Amino acid sequence: MPRPAAGRGLIEIWTARPKSLLKARSCLQVLDDDDRTELGKIANIASLEAAVAGRILLRLALSHVSNQRLAAAYWRFARLETGKLQLAAGLPQINFSLSHCDALVGVAVSHVFEVGLDIESVDSPMSAAVKDAFLTHDEQRRLSRLHAPHSLRGAIRIWTLKEAFSKLLGAGFASEFQAMDFRLFPEPELVSEQNFPTSPTHFESLYIEGDDNLYLTTLAVAQAAASTGEIQFLNLIEETSERPARASAVSETSARCGAVAQNVGAVEE
Repeated sequence: MPRPAAGRGLIEIWTARPKSLLKARSCLQVLDDDDRTELGKIANIASLEAAVAGRILLRLALSHVSNQRLAAAYWRFARLETGKLQLAAGLPQINFSLSHCDALVGVAVSHVFEVGLDIESVDSPMSAAVKDAFLTHDEQRRLSRLHAPHSLRGAIRIWTLKEAFSKLLGAGFASEFQAMDFRLFPEPELVSEQNFPTSPTHFESLYIEGDDNLYLTTLAVAQAAASTGEIQFLNLIEETSERPARASAVSETSARCGAVAQNVGAVEE
């Protein structure tokens, strides 16, 4: 797969269906005892499968973006006081963010850019109480101008923007969503950016088809000074029961220049 030229940073976004990863014994073997201990505490089966698949996908993506300098089974992780997962000391420090729902998992990885990623079903139910909890008054006012189902889709998009941005900050659910005010049009913009001590943030979104639904994947990128970047979306697909899963790059975009159509081929796992 082609790499960015000097002075450009690559962000890879990997997605996969949990069941495709969990069917492969070789994928399960990349997990270590710490993974099994931590993830084994999850009681809900669907959530457990998604979390396990997400950890597998993270390990595969880290090995790929580091040009296989370290095999997938040898990555080690630690957690900050905030609960954010990071690579253990002594390992190549690669920025990453992980997100999963029951039918789709995703990982964003980059050597250069700090990233935050969120994935949600476009048809996720959302009660009035939930909207009041995470939408600002101005966001609700803007959404009220839209007809259903566009207002719900708009609310879900704001949710993914806030989740991705909070992961970028390293706070996760500890973030104060009411302090984030997003405008969706003409393009996603954090209106209340002055409330957060971070670099200017760029947002990208991609719709991905799952087994029985459509999913919105949103990426938040802290724009490093004097750096430009490219985003490559890769989907781990299962071709047949006899052949291993492979990573297929479905699109490439520039973090500053917008979408660019480019066929970047397929890469064996």
